[in-house]
Amino acid sequence: MRHKRDVVHDKQIPTNLRTIKSELFRIGVQAIYTLFDSLISEPDSFCQKNNIIITAFLFEKLSCLVYYGKNGRYTKPPVEKYYREIFEAFAETPEEVYERTAHRGVTREQADHVFKLVWQVADLVCPMMACVCEQAIMSQYAYAIEYVIRHDGDLPRPEIPGYSLFPHNYPDYRYGEGIAETISQYDGFHG
Repeated sequence: MRHKRDVVHDKQIPTNLRTIKSELFRIGVQAIYTLFDSLISEPDSFCQKNNIIITAFLFEKLSCLVYYGKNGRYTKPPVEKYYREIFEAFAETPEEVYERTAHRGVTREQADHVFKLVWQVADLVCPMMACVCEQAIMSQYAYAIEYVIRHDGDLPRPEIPGYSLFPHNYPDYRYGEGIAETISQYDGFHG
């Protein structure tokens, strides 16, 4: 029996767990390749910004899928599922990143750096995708990617409590700035 207080957040799409698993793979493939493109593009170029926005859109799309859990509430897969299905499946090792990016002229050394950046992005976005208390939006995913790029991999592991979307140990993390401001202008949000 469904609880009266059981609601879906704005943008969330109720479905079943099987569909979510399928979409994690299908959309995850697209997301990881556009993330690679974001990380190997010329810094601050149109191409980089475009790939960040596409990747953020795909992350948001995945995070909007919810299913009715055994606990009688809409829920999402655990954070580990997002790590495994999106990031481990396509970027588990530096060698795997190299194999997937070598056609773009990426050297083994660059692939090692891209690997580090990919996993720092994962550490920010996987908890955002799995959060059931709030729903992250595209501009917040884009900012997370841009933040990792801007810090060039020089970040400690983020501390993100289970009830929050954002790290508490990054004092300069302002998810409404940078690329997020640009997206919000086009999205019609002026807050």
